[in-house]
Amino acid sequence: MKKMNFDFLKTFDEKKVFTDTAWVAENDPEVYDRLHELMEGFVADESNQTTQDDLESFESGKWCVEYCFTENDGNLTVRIYAGETWHDVANQPPWLEETVTVEDFKENYPYQKYIERLED
Repeated sequence: MKKMNFDFLKTFDEKKVFTDTAWVAENDPEVYDRLHELMEGFVADESNQTTQDDLESFESGKWCVEYCFTENDGNLTVRIYAGETWHDVANQPPWLEETVTVEDFKENYPYQKYIERLED
């Protein structure tokens, strides 16, 4: 079991998935819902520059999303960034961040969909 988890972690360690909100909505609906909820909060926050047009662009699948995976003491840390452009994605903290066991990751994330899109 430990060897299998190590190999699994190695598959994801220091890898990324670059995609858009359309892909996330279709393949990772729980993450999409969490990101969407954050977007709605940004639009409602008068001190934030996010607009209703931004939310509509997000909802139509046009926003960029980056998943970053790193091994962390036998667990996997998943960081998810979103932005209107890749420049926006690169210049902000993660929108979502979670460290989970391999078992939790396999059970609660569509990891097979991620594997199809992993990049260094």
